[in-house]
Amino acid sequence: EGSALASTLAISRRLLDTSVLAQLLHRSESVIYADLQSLQDNGFVHYYHATRQAELINVALSDVIIGWLSADEKTRVATQLATWVEEREPDAHAELAYYYDIANTSAKVVIHAVEAARYFESVYNNAQALHYYRLSLSHEKDKTECDRLNRELAHLEIYLGHYDSAIAILDDLIRCRRMIVDDYRFLGLAYTKKRE
Repeated sequence: EGSALASTLAISRRLLDTSVLAQLLHRSESVIYADLQSLQDNGFVHYYHATRQAELINVALSDVIIGWLSADEKTRVATQLATWVEEREPDAHAELAYYYDIANTSAKVVIHAVEAARYFESVYNNAQALHYYRLSLSHEKDKTECDRLNRELAHLEIYLGHYDSAIAILDDLIRCRRMIVDDYRFLGLAYTKKRE
């Protein structure tokens, strides 16, 4: 059915070939191909015959389709995609964090979001690093781990010149008496840089 195919393409936000779609949807490739043709004829997908891959025409359409899905359907599709990616690309942490966030599987979101944040930080893609640190914090439940992640986030905020954000994070750690010596040092650095 085209709606299951569209849902999978919407949540995946990647090129998927017909054999993968057939596997994920438990249908034959010929059925998948026919559904893709119908979706393409209606202007919803790009199907690349040479590579036998398909994707939705744009992110806005993906967002609309995802908005129409029930929470259970989002969870089912996202979990299915995460399982498929984890088996084939276990280091695709950003993609896995995205799928597990949709599926609301907090423990896995944290694992993959932290790894994605550290990767993006290591290649100086700091906007993405901030996004994944914040995503991990939105799912982390352990207070000690939250404190550690907040410290990493504050250090990155200082590096980026977002001193007010860093100060707010570090002040909160100090106010809640969960500080360590380095928190004072980084707080002082943030105030000093802010005045420069």
